[in-house]
Amino acid sequence: MSRPRRLVVVTGTSTEVGKTWLAEKTLALLRARGVSVAARKPAQSFAPDTGPTDSVRLADATGED
Repeated sequence: MSRPRRLVVVTGTSTEVGKTWLAEKTLALLRARGVSVAARKPAQSFAPDTGPTDSVRLADATGED
């Protein structure tokens, strides 16, 4: 396994400040330009039955499971 040439970390000091939104849009844009992307979300909080989780949204943006 090789290491990525570039690593981007999106961090914030609170929930609901737009971290996932920014990551989702950036990943989708890069992927559309032919860049190989991946996303990892080490922890997430969510209310059941409120729509897709952040992990699902990031997976959709990257094409990962």
